[in-house]
Amino acid sequence: DIPGVSSFCGAAAALCAEYTLPNVSQTVIITRMEGRTPVPEAEQLEKLAAHGATMVIFLSIGLVDKVRQALLESGGYRRIGYMPQISDLDKTFPISVREVVLSGLQARKKLFGRYTSADREKAENLLRICGIESVARRPIGALSGGQLQRALLGRALISDPKLLILDEPTNHLDMRSKDVLKEAIREFDGTVILVSHDRDFLDGLAT
Repeated sequence: DIPGVSSFCGAAAALCAEYTLPNVSQTVIITRMEGRTPVPEAEQLEKLAAHGATMVIFLSIGLVDKVRQALLESGGYRRIGYMPQISDLDKTFPISVREVVLSGLQARKKLFGRYTSADREKAENLLRICGIESVARRPIGALSGGQLQRALLGRALISDPKLLILDEPTNHLDMRSKDVLKEAIREFDGTVILVSHDRDFLDGLAT
């Protein structure tokens, strides 16, 4: 057996997912991040991503931050939105919900540069879409888990990414927040990498 193929096919069948599409993608590359077992140089994630390849990344859930960095550095996916787990955040940091959403533009903004009126308008629109406009001025430490996740979703989306990486996005979410997240993913016009153990959330979403 080729490592990863059985898991890939089993997951695709369980999720009723189709990974090749006529006139879009005819080839799927099954690969992984380098760990204790090295990966040949020509097959490293950065090399494959530089061509914008369609990939199934195997055995890499624990390395999601390294996967994200490799995709960013490859140049093949220049616009990436990333939604981390809440547990990775410092909730004591003095920043408002609106500032969290705007911070998703930092990679494009010049050092010490100001946000434009268009930037702020986009942030306000995402605050409305994510249902958190009423708490826009609150510090992140005053938010519920669901409100904070929605703020992070807004931050991930504000740069108009082509690739969206979501790390256990439904943790601490109530049903309202899950519905907002699911709708945002359905409306997203790009590639989504979603790490989740929430099968109920994935049902009807992964296609």
